[in-house]
Amino acid sequence: MKRIAKLFLTLAIVLFAVCIVLKPENVNAASKLAEPKITGTVSSEKTITISWKAVKGADGYKIYKYNSSKKKYKECGSVTADSPCFFEATGLKSGKTYKFKVAAYVEKSGKKTVQKKSSVKKAKTLKVMSSATKDFYVYDTNGNKLSFSAYHGKPVIINIWATWCGPCVRELPGFDNLYKEYGDKVKFFMVNCEEKESEDYVMEFANENGYTFPIYFDYDYSVSRLFSTGYIPVTVAIKADGEVIYFDSGSLPESSIQSLIDQLLE
Repeated sequence: MKRIAKLFLTLAIVLFAVCIVLKPENVNAASKLAEPKITGTVSSEKTITISWKAVKGADGYKIYKYNSSKKKYKECGSVTADSPCFFEATGLKSGKTYKFKVAAYVEKSGKKTVQKKSSVKKAKTLKVMSSATKDFYVYDTNGNKLSFSAYHGKPVIINIWATWCGPCVRELPGFDNLYKEYGDKVKFFMVNCEEKESEDYVMEFANENGYTFPIYFDYDYSVSRLFSTGYIPVTVAIKADGEVIYFDSGSLPESSIQSLIDQLLE
């Protein structure tokens, strides 16, 4: 009988110890914490800014950059959960492709006990680029021809888009919000690349969505030939002195467009 009592006592102690080590909140945190989803990147010559969606229950995020010489990911920074979900990796080499991961973590007793990492995101820094010396022209909604050269000396954002392009449509609200805030400081060329016969439909689409940015048309493919990547949307950011700080295809979140505008206005 004593042996049985002693056995039950031992089991109780072991179970108690297990409960202390595997706290319910840590187990729950591990099962509920989602993987961060990287929403976009913005590149300049020597920096890449990574943005992601907030993860419910995360106390913060770690950012990892792949070290090709050691063939493993190394932490390059961290962001707390109460900060905006983006990180700027600096000191990079021009024209080089980098790989990043973002890990959401839960912190218990001062230790980051749980981590869920995102999938790999590749991004390339811009090569050293000359000034934007080539001119292009577009047509406004009244059929007037406007030249890019008329806006030399002012920061410019160019976006090439179409109504049938899903990634284009997703980023238009962000462009419109930032146009409302910075339209007097930055020239927005929101260039639609659809056929001339679609102009009425394009304007109806813009009106239905309440967009206020000015829409231009690339009927002669002047913009498309100059900034062709084979895909749309295409976004180009040019400083007042003509320096191209961004030129790439792909949908950008509003936070990334904001980062570009901040760089244009530095």
